[in-house]
Amino acid sequence: MDYKTCIATKEFLSINDLVRLVITSNDKIVPDLKKKLPGNELWIKAKKNIIELAIKENIFNDQLNKKNIEIDDLALKIENLYKKEISNNINIAIKAGDVVLGYTKVLDCIKNKLTKILFTASDAGIDGKKKLVSACREDIYIFNIFNIDEISKIIGKENTVHLCVKTGNMANIIINSIAQYNNYIR
Repeated sequence: MDYKTCIATKEFLSINDLVRLVITSNDKIVPDLKKKLPGNELWIKAKKNIIELAIKENIFNDQLNKKNIEIDDLALKIENLYKKEISNNINIAIKAGDVVLGYTKVLDCIKNKLTKILFTASDAGIDGKKKLVSACREDIYIFNIFNIDEISKIIGKENTVHLCVKTGNMANIIINSIAQYNNYIR
């Protein structure tokens, strides 16, 4: 496993705990979550508050000995990339036939012990959400990181409020991508 030094905290960390940032030829910083883009790199701890602090304290400019590094909304861009990774994994699960949509079908899936993950929209009605959550066993992961519009966009169907991911490899991949997102925002 590779280790790098965080430019903000100076901690020597696994690259799994860091975000790789690539500096473009026109002095923009581009987040590279997949760690594959070419170019000069910086590594920073994968924590939103650390990145916000680094921006506030001009650590990027100091590190690169430049005055005008473009870092527009860097912390938010990284957060959105983590959410995009979750969305992409949900889409793969859909193609694999591992996603169930709609309140009744999701509830049946939970009752039949086929579910590993339950997504309910953050702006879903309380009654439906409460009934689904109360039907869940302890080993079901419950998330509400997307609102109705975001879930609908991911799924490609309007007004999608609830979905579940069946137990299996894709569920584990989604759980890992959500763990990275949660680690970043907390």
